[in-house]
Amino acid sequence: MKLRVKMFCASVALSLTACATVNQQLRQFTAEDARHALAIAQASDDDVAAACYQAIIDHAKPARSMPEGPLGALSLFEIARLRRIEATEKVPEAVHIACAPLVVDAQRTMLSLGARLR
Repeated sequence: MKLRVKMFCASVALSLTACATVNQQLRQFTAEDARHALAIAQASDDDVAAACYQAIIDHAKPARSMPEGPLGALSLFEIARLRRIEATEKVPEAVHIACAPLVVDAQRTMLSLGARLR
């Protein structure tokens, strides 16, 4: 239980730190963003990430546009919430399969960070 609380606190701290430097580009998760991530992964010989990003590109839908305005903690939370909903509704099986190794890697990283906070 303590580990979960520490991991949650670390996630919130990282999110709030990121919120301070967020710009307009965070408002949309687009196929163009996935193509850029794919290029970075390919240039770095990161085959696991490249497979995931390619699957996302192959199944990408246009992102909802967000109203202009100041970005505060709540509006950033809402943007992140909407992006999570968009990312998980009716995700094709091919994306699940291609991105599973990347998700597991991210979970291991979070667990490692949580263990270091103990």
